[in-house]
Order: sequence, then structure tokens, then C-alpha cells
Amino acid sequence: MSMNLIKRGFTLMLLAFLGYTASAQTMAEAGEAFNQAISKMETDVDGAILGFRNTIAISEKLGDEGMDLKMKSSQIIPGLYLKKSNNLYKAKDLAGAITAGEEAIKASTEFNDEKVKAQATNLVSQFYMVQANGKLKTKDYDGAISEFNRSLELNPSLTKSLLGLMIVYKEKEDVPNMEATLERLNAVGAATDDASKAKSILQSHLLAIGAKALQGNNNEVAVENITKSLTFGESADAYYYLTAANNKLQKWDAAIEAANKGIALEQKDKNRFYFELGTAYAGKGDSDNACTNFKLVKAGPNLKSAQYQVKTVLKCK
Repeated sequence: MSMNLIKRGFTLMLLAFLGYTASAQTMAEAGEAFNQAISKMETDVDGAILGFRNTIAISEKLGDEGMDLKMKSSQIIPGLYLKKSNNLYKAKDLAGAITAGEEAIKASTEFNDEKVKAQATNLVSQFYMVQANGKLKTKDYDGAISEFNRSLELNPSLTKSLLGLMIVYKEKEDVPNMEATLERLNAVGAATDDASKAKSILQSHLLAIGAKALQGNNNEVAVENITKSLTFGESADAYYYLTAANNKLQKWDAAIEAANKGIALEQKDKNRFYFELGTAYAGKGDSDNACTNFKLVKAGPNLKSAQYQVKTVLKCK
């Protein structure tokens, strides 16, 4: 055998040996990176994440040989981002918790972990809601709206964020958006306490607008808003204001209808309704019913006026 062939064979053997050594060395490095990452999971989450990502980078160079460590590392990383987010929230670092939570969503998408993705999405949605409530307390209403909407982009069914939006729009006296928000709430959870609270907020706000308009003799506006408030829930007060507004507009039949509904709901003092009913019947020219109702007024600020109608104006028997 020639010397050249011997040298060539020796060179091939050496290259094969070096290749085997490099492969063994790289696998050992991957294992070491993985074990170090495992050891940091409880005390150094960032270090653990970096370690598992390093394990993946090394393992990818090994092909099939590194597949197991790559898969194991990929399964751990999304949950670590979620853990980091929770830790930051407990440490009262809300902004950091949101950032880490968004990283958890990205990582769970990257590594196809639907369970962690759902958990992280729900968590970050609630963190945005907390941030929105903070802005609401400081009366940064536009900022609160922005944060509540971020929350709802992640979780459209988070009824507490929708209730928060309702409160913000009430403070801004934005009735159209209050109505739209209630529709969204009813679509995702009509039977929830949050939907019930939102409906009550809208009802009360519309009634307050109507009562204020009534005081200013803006009676058409009063009727419009009070009538709308009644679509979200009935109350004796709403029917009383509606009766009074219709009487001022000389809409006697509408006033009588509203007064009778209010009397059915009134639990304390019906005198105010009887006076308004007397006024409506008198306006219609129905003296008998006017007298009957004015006589039923037994107390309150309208008593003297009712007595005057009975004795002097209508001359009731």
C-alpha cells in the first residue's frame, strides 16, 4: 500500500473521530444548558427562559439527536413567561406584568401551547382592566377607555371591563356609547350581575337627564329621556316625572296613563300622583275624576293646591 493511501485513510479516520467528538461535545452542552435552566426556574425566571432558548439553539444543530431536549424546552418556556407575569403583578409592577403576559402570549403561539395562551390572554386582559380602573379613579376618562378596550380586544366576554366602560361613558355623559356598551354586555352575559348593574346605571342616568330637563321646563326632552329610561326598568319616580312632564305639555291621556302605572309601584306616598291625576282630569274637562283625585291628596306640598281646586275651582260636592 502506498504512503499516500495510508495518509489519506488516516486523515478520513481523524475527521470522523473529530466529527464524533464535536457531536458528543455539543450534546453535552445541550444537556448542561437544559439542566442549568431547570435549576433557575424557581429563583431566576429570566435566566431559565434564556437557558431553555439556548438549549433549543444548540439542539437544533444536532438534528434528530437534539429533538427531545428541544421539545422539552419548548414545552416549558411559555409557562415561564406566564409565571414571570404573575410574579411581577404580585410585586405591584403592573406595566411589567402586562409586558411579560404579552410575551407569554407570543411564546405560546411560537411553541403552539394553546393552554398557556388562553391563560395568558385572560390574565393580560384583566391586567388591562386593572390599569383602566386606575385611570378611571384619576378621571383620565380617555385613558380608561383605551385600556378597557385593550382588555376587551383580548377577551370580549370580560363583563367587568364592559361595566367599567359603562361607568366611564356615564362620567362623560355619552348616552349613545352607554347604550352601545349595554348591548355588548347583553350579547355576552345578559344574566350577569355586571349587565344588571350597567342597565341600572343607564336607567338612572337617563332619568336624571329627564328630571333636570323637567326642572328647566324642557318638557319634550324630559319625556324623551324618561320614556327611554323606562325601557331599562320601571320606578315610581320615573312615572311621576313622566306624568308631570305630560301635564305640562297638556298631554292629558299620557299623563293619566303614566300616573296610574306609578301609583301601582308607589310604596310610600301616593299624594303626588293623585294631585297630578287631578290636574290631568281637570285638563280633560272630567270634573268628577278630577275631584275624586284632588280629594285623595291628604298631605305633602300639593295639599293646599288640591284643596283650592276642590273648593274654589271645581266646587266639588
